[in-house]
Amino acid sequence: MLRRSLLGLTLLAGGAAAAAAPTPQGESGSAERPTAKSDQSVTVAEFQARLSALPRIQLPLGAPIGSGHDRASRLNEARLELAKWAVENGLHHRGLEQFDLLLGEQPGMPTVLAELSRLHDEGVLRMALPHSGPEDDGDLSPQEFERAALHIGLLPAAGRELGALRLREEARIAFDDDGLGERALELLTGTNIAKRTAGCDLLRLGAPEQRGRAARALLIHALADHAAEVRTASAVCLGADDDPALLAPLVRALSSESDAVQAQAAEALATARAVDAVPALASALLTSTATATGVGARGSGRGYVFFGRQSAYVQDFDVEVATSSAIADPVIGVLTSGVVLDANVLSVTVERIQYRRRIARAVARLTGEQVGSTPEAWATWWETSAHRPKPESGPVPTSD
Repeated sequence: MLRRSLLGLTLLAGGAAAAAAPTPQGESGSAERPTAKSDQSVTVAEFQARLSALPRIQLPLGAPIGSGHDRASRLNEARLELAKWAVENGLHHRGLEQFDLLLGEQPGMPTVLAELSRLHDEGVLRMALPHSGPEDDGDLSPQEFERAALHIGLLPAAGRELGALRLREEARIAFDDDGLGERALELLTGTNIAKRTAGCDLLRLGAPEQRGRAARALLIHALADHAAEVRTASAVCLGADDDPALLAPLVRALSSESDAVQAQAAEALATARAVDAVPALASALLTSTATATGVGARGSGRGYVFFGRQSAYVQDFDVEVATSSAIADPVIGVLTSGVVLDANVLSVTVERIQYRRRIARAVARLTGEQVGSTPEAWATWWETSAHRPKPESGPVPTSD
């Protein structure tokens, strides 16, 4: 219920514009509402037909893997066109749902962010912040700024982007660019996940020169945040600077002993679109997915295993005499036969395949290549990958 109400606020400007538009009149002067409703139904039906056609997208014959013509890329392009069409035809909520799916698949996708920025600038989709209406450009107090940041951080990806664009627009009027940067840093150092996420988005929307050393240090620290939303938003922000030095901590994290840290670093590198990190990601991906410990170790587990058979038989009777009666109570014995073996644990194998698959999905997002889901498939992919460094060939030796 909360998400739906917030999403409704996202499109308040579009709804207000629609309400302000003149209503078509017939010859009798009455509003032709049935016709408008019928047109809307036709538009929704066409949207559903276009949406149903998305999974049927096929690769062109002979298209090379990773060339930009793979099925995932074509599906994303078609979904983006569907989102644009939905917004142009007044189906704003449905269009935002498609934008959300795209940003969920590839956070920070440049084409989606550029389209949302265009829709905001042209006034097609504008966020109504909690303190104001869609056309209110009044002063923004610090308390209203924090309340709006909290509101924005709770929205889905597309709504959050539109909200950050609107909040930055108003905050620049109230605080100027330097003041906005300082308040974004305050959000990033807070304890609220939604505010930290909004802080990353506001820093990304600012000019690169406004992200000084302190801002970059906080963003790098946010890459290890316990909240996935903050990690993703900070990675998108750092990736926008296109500075490999900023992502060096993530590359080092791929060598961590923690599988979870490795997987999170790989996902952040993919979100930041750090193509130069593909060799390091491949190295982490191809690392053995199992470790064996305790082979013949003194402290390993020890026990006994019994293989045998037990047979029951009547070995005697207990006679009990009562008044005018005698009762024979059988005594049951158990015959045991078999062998007892001494068992020792030779090794313990820990499978880490689930973390490696997260790294594989990150590599696939980053490269657009089909990586596979098994260690054998990953090795085959790396042998033929276009991102594999080519060996440097030295001068050909000549004989005198």
